[in-house]
Amino acid sequence: MAKGQSVTPLDASAINRESLLSTLAEASELHAALHAVSDSDDPSSSRLRAGPTRVTVTEIAALHIEQAWLAYLSACETTLTTAELADEAIHLTAAFQLAGFAHVVGTLWRIPDAVAARAARTFYRYLSDPAQTPASAVHRTVLDLRARYSDSPATWAAHLHMGA
Repeated sequence: MAKGQSVTPLDASAINRESLLSTLAEASELHAALHAVSDSDDPSSSRLRAGPTRVTVTEIAALHIEQAWLAYLSACETTLTTAELADEAIHLTAAFQLAGFAHVVGTLWRIPDAVAARAARTFYRYLSDPAQTPASAVHRTVLDLRARYSDSPATWAAHLHMGA
C-alpha cells in the first residue's frame, strides 16, 4: 500500500456476504486477515470466513476486478489443495488471481497467529521500498522468518506469491 493511503477495515462480525463480495469487487489492494477453510472434498467450496459470513473460491473467482493489484491473504491454508488436484490449483489464492489480482500472497498450511502478524509486517516493510516487487517482498520475508525460526520449517515456509 502506498504511503499516505488509507485503509478501511471491515468488522468481520458485522459484515454480510453481499457487502463482503462488494468490497472485494472494488478493491485494488486487499489485506484479508480472516480465517480460511480448505475443503479437500470440494476445493471450489474452500472459503474465507469473516465472522458468520462465508465466501467461496467459486464466488471469488467469478469476480472481475479491473483495478486489482495485490491481495495479501493473511489466513491459513489459502493455497492448500489435495495431492489429487495439485496440478489444478483450485484454492483461494488462485481464486483471487482469477478475479484479477496481479499479485496474491497466500499460505500453504496453518501457521501461528504471531508468525502471520510478523510476516505481514515484514512483507509491507519490504514492499514500502519502491525497488521491491510483491514477489521479492515475500521472498525476503520468508528469508527473515527462516532466520528467526530456523528449527521449524513449517513455521517459515508456508507463505508464497502467485502472479506476475
